[in-house]
Amino acid sequence: MGELHSWSSRRARISWSSVHAAGLWLGAMENCKATMKVIPAFDMGGQAAADAWAAGECAGIGGWWSEHANPDPSQVHWFSLEITPEDLPWWLDLGKKWQKQISFFELLGQVALMILRGRSCQSQGARVKILQRCDNSAAVGAVGKSLSTKQPLCFAMQALAFHAPKYTMK
Repeated sequence: MGELHSWSSRRARISWSSVHAAGLWLGAMENCKATMKVIPAFDMGGQAAADAWAAGECAGIGGWWSEHANPDPSQVHWFSLEITPEDLPWWLDLGKKWQKQISFFELLGQVALMILRGRSCQSQGARVKILQRCDNSAAVGAVGKSLSTKQPLCFAMQALAFHAPKYTMK
């Protein structure tokens, strides 16, 4: 692999300590032994979707899933949750206009859907791939990149990364 930095770059100024830290991480990744067996993912099938809303200092998440491609109402599982400031940890300040943080709530809805869907159809040690619908491009983009540094969206990404392995999902 090439250099991790370019001291002459006009676009990015990188400190020596950042280069050193990146080098440590890269070395650790290149020299570590795999701790888990890699197996191919299979599509779980069915359908699922989650959504969110926010207004003032109130928000809600909800969604549904089914194991069937064309389910009738009795084959659909639903969830919904209203969120108020009292439900949030003390360190999470979303301000007075929660609509500005809608990407956070959209991704939180996807995390809740993943957890509930995972609990309802636990796999037997197989790695499954689930497709869920989301109408918020920021949430979709963060999941696609597996990265967001913007708060509070990064907190929802951390929740996704924490819970996904529990259900052997990707």
